[in-house]
Amino acid sequence: MQGISGILKSTFKKRSVLSKQVQSGMIVEFANQLIHEFWGKKGAEQARAKSIKNKILTIFTANPGMSQEIKFKQNKIVETVNAKFDERVLNQLKIVAGGIDKAEDVG
Repeated sequence: MQGISGILKSTFKKRSVLSKQVQSGMIVEFANQLIHEFWGKKGAEQARAKSIKNKILTIFTANPGMSQEIKFKQNKIVETVNAKFDERVLNQLKIVAGGIDKAEDVG
């Protein structure tokens, strides 16, 4: 028979769907803060993190130039997000050039 502490540990290891969704929202919000921090208000208007699936964060950009800027900082963004959440929540970014208007439709 398993003790209470064992039950609690196994319960928290199996995250609920709700907690995963909340964490995904927090990751997206933090990534958007990083975009603002790295590129300022103008950059935040031209790029927007929108969703995460299978440890891939999708970022929509207004133009190919901003996509290139994001690519240059991709490793830094992934490392900073993972450090913030004390685990490997991101493996890579998916950058969608010219998709900033589509990002509005998705969210």
